[in-house]
Amino acid sequence: MQISSLNGKDMLLGGKSNNISTIALSPDSQTVATAEDKTVKLWSRANGSLIKNFTSHNKKVTKLIFSHDSKTVASIGDDNKVNLYSHNGSFIKTISGHTNSVSNVTFSHDSQLIATDGDDNLVKLWKRDGNFIKALTGHTSTVQQVIFSSNDRIIASITSDDGVKLWNRDGNPLSTIDYPGIQDIEFSPDSNIIASIHRDNTVKLWSIDGKLLTTFRKHHDTINSVSFSPIDKTIISAGDDAKIQLWRTDGTLIKTLSGNTSKIKTVQFSPDGMFIISVAYDNTVKLWNRNGDFIKTLYFGNTEVLDSNKFNNDNLISISPDSKIITYLISTFSTSQGRYIFNLKMWNSKGKELKHIQKNSFVSLSFTGLSDDSKTIAFFIPEYALQLRNIDDSKNVVTLRDSDSVNGALSFSPDSQTIATTNKDNTIQLWHTDITEKLKEPYQIIKAHSDKINSVTFSPDGKIIASASNDKTVKLWNRDGTRFKTLLHQGKVNRVAFSPDGILASAAEDTTVKLWDSQGREQRKLPHSQAVKYVAFSPDGNTILTQSNDYIKLWNRNGQEIKNIDVSQYSSFDFSPDSKILAAFTNYSELKLHYLNGVWFKEAKIEGFSINGLSFNPDGKTIVVTSDDGISTLSLDIDELLKRACNLAHDYLQNNPKMENDRNLCS
Repeated sequence: MQISSLNGKDMLLGGKSNNISTIALSPDSQTVATAEDKTVKLWSRANGSLIKNFTSHNKKVTKLIFSHDSKTVASIGDDNKVNLYSHNGSFIKTISGHTNSVSNVTFSHDSQLIATDGDDNLVKLWKRDGNFIKALTGHTSTVQQVIFSSNDRIIASITSDDGVKLWNRDGNPLSTIDYPGIQDIEFSPDSNIIASIHRDNTVKLWSIDGKLLTTFRKHHDTINSVSFSPIDKTIISAGDDAKIQLWRTDGTLIKTLSGNTSKIKTVQFSPDGMFIISVAYDNTVKLWNRNGDFIKTLYFGNTEVLDSNKFNNDNLISISPDSKIITYLISTFSTSQGRYIFNLKMWNSKGKELKHIQKNSFVSLSFTGLSDDSKTIAFFIPEYALQLRNIDDSKNVVTLRDSDSVNGALSFSPDSQTIATTNKDNTIQLWHTDITEKLKEPYQIIKAHSDKINSVTFSPDGKIIASASNDKTVKLWNRDGTRFKTLLHQGKVNRVAFSPDGILASAAEDTTVKLWDSQGREQRKLPHSQAVKYVAFSPDGNTILTQSNDYIKLWNRNGQEIKNIDVSQYSSFDFSPDSKILAAFTNYSELKLHYLNGVWFKEAKIEGFSINGLSFNPDGKTIVVTSDDGISTLSLDIDELLKRACNLAHDYLQNNPKMENDRNLCS
């Protein structure tokens, strides 16, 4: 089998491979797994070399599945066995125990659990090392699918006859959705609601305890896809009737998105929830804003869409984490050449085509950030590696050598002269950002963590680098790469941020945000009820914003909670330059201004806009609003607004015992 890279260099995997029955690419794009009859082969994506040849099945291999962390490969054979292999070529274990054929292998999102299901009506749970945990019994028909919830705490098993059974992570039963004809399910982002697709062309919403919440009946043919918004209580569904339905979780239809002439294969929200994208079977990609207003049709041409489970574990329609770039990958397989022919297109969120790549290669994309001086954008394309582009001159490109294993976390130094990237080998690489050099190499490689790095940032003076990892640590580094402190959490650390005066905040899965001084000494904890995803400081450093699945919280530097905001109600935030006001847009296009030590005091509904973001101008007197219709500027008389806020907040400041230190704010 031959794989061709984007630079035109072909790699031959074991010569002719016309008998390949299935193929899988690891999520990190570093390992290729192939199956030929009873044999499984692992290949290095870097140079095409064979890592290991396994003949551990007695009958034909039918499926190959990678874990989410790319470290484990599972193979399913007609011998009713599942074999586990390490990505480095070692055999782990044979999983057996199903009396009939095994249909699927599903890894949990953290890759620590494996669920197998088969024709014996059983689901079996295993540790990633292949050790048996428990059999999930009770189904009376073949299990069609097993899904882990977003937080990996709930396991759902589906059959066509007796509905869905819910189990905890240990395999103990939680509840049953006793309803036949379920085709597919989707967990909400907070894992509290399940959406089910039914053969009767309905979508039903259920609570985790199995209670029916609502039924949606607006489709007239098979439903193929359903997706929850990550920011509010809306859902989209699409199917063979060529319609997309946008509705609330209470079952109220908001809008029907028409215009497709072909059956719709999949529909999804962007990661920031600001737009909707659909893919039809005629390869037409359509774009709408989150309110269901049509933006643009992105047409690819008459090319066969490659089924995702033949390529990798991700969807072929991809949206960058910052929701600014859309990519669509389609392909055909040439049996005579033994290779996939790929077409890749890239658009911005407005539907403008950015790039079209036609090559024979495995391709995946992730995107990163913008320098502090807003002159340089950095983004990552495997095979193209990490690229720096000058905003004013898109032809002025620097490619960073050997950066094709960057995992997505990135930070520019305050002077915009250095970029820090995090790699899949858990290292931090430092690069100069001189856009005039055409090929770059890192000037420093830091062996940083023992697990994935989620966040990296520079201190305000640029002398310290902080990194956060799944290994439950925050590490502080000098600019020369020497470590001077390790800070501990009890769970994965998702985000680190510096205040303007050098105080470090770290947000973690252990439901805490910790504040540290410049020497790495813990100052205090900010407790939450759920895992904390995000933390940021106001410009003056006196207010801290934290975000978990349920709430956005505002805190003062003493660790006192100022405000608790329902995440589902708001889509965009920004601090005023003087840090006295937090501006927030609700999901209903209402602008609210909040005096940070007082109450919400200004509401303005912006008619006719779907708000994508907002930002204060440096003078603090206007707010720039970006929407699907362009950019608008809202004028604010801040002095008058603050005067009004003080009048409204007078009793609150004088009588609330928590405001003792702030009684004279409005004096």
